[in-house]
Amino acid sequence: MQGFRNKAAELNIKILALVKQERKITYEILALISQMERTRSYAELGFSSMFDYLIKGCGYSESSAYRRLNSSRLLRQAPQLAEKVQTGKSNLTQASLLQTAIRQEEKKSGNSLTMEKKLDLASKVEERSTFETKSLLLQELPHYEWKSSYLEPQRTAEGCEQKIKLVMEISQSELEQLCEVQDLLSQALPSRDLKDLLMHLCAKALKQKSASKPKPESPQKTDMKQSATGAEVMKRKAIPLSLRKRLLAQAHYRCQYRSKLTNKICGARNFLQIDHIRPVAMNGSNDISNLRVYCRTHNFLAAQKSGLMSG
Repeated sequence: MQGFRNKAAELNIKILALVKQERKITYEILALISQMERTRSYAELGFSSMFDYLIKGCGYSESSAYRRLNSSRLLRQAPQLAEKVQTGKSNLTQASLLQTAIRQEEKKSGNSLTMEKKLDLASKVEERSTFETKSLLLQELPHYEWKSSYLEPQRTAEGCEQKIKLVMEISQSELEQLCEVQDLLSQALPSRDLKDLLMHLCAKALKQKSASKPKPESPQKTDMKQSATGAEVMKRKAIPLSLRKRLLAQAHYRCQYRSKLTNKICGARNFLQIDHIRPVAMNGSNDISNLRVYCRTHNFLAAQKSGLMSG
């Protein structure tokens, strides 16, 4: 019996030592995440966002990446909370929930929370469960909403298209608005199926997008002159819509940026823009050989490197 007790005590000491080390490493990781996001270094590595880097570059799951990114942002805003994370009084889930709640409160109220309020909230959620933390935040912050939304893949027969189950929570007022829309579209959608309603609205939005004509880009003076002697400033010409579509199709609707450090191609699908390899301000043309598809992040990075934009 004494041998079992000694073994248990030995294991306890080892585990507590590793837990302490784990907390220290976790804090160091959060600090580095904060630094990388602030300097946008993830862009140089071929990633479109810090979240993208944490998932594809570091191998975190989406939920793990979200918690770490949220926590790093909170610690950047309130460095005083670092000790709580290192000592285990606050964990990543609590820090992430707190950051989300603060962001919601500030956005909806239009006012920034004071540092004293943030620290007070952090103290109140110490060593609480996730449910207790959310419940407390609901009481303390009038604009905080406890939302949950999931995309759950469903098992399908071989050869069939993958099905995704969408689960979300809405308020009573939002449900009433949804029902009102169903009533308005009752002739087109007699089934009153929410899936049919969603797909109908999506199809309508896409149809309007394809039918709308592109707005002509207003000419604007570039920030750089052709020569130091003061030659005429060039005016940007709009890239034809047909050329934009061609470039996007050739790029398979993905960002073409390739990192020179990692050789990784970004491949982001969101916020795609047409970038000039040689900038217009440097006599770059709209010729297809001078154009490429970049996401917003890497378009901004390219502008920084060419000296047209500061960090």
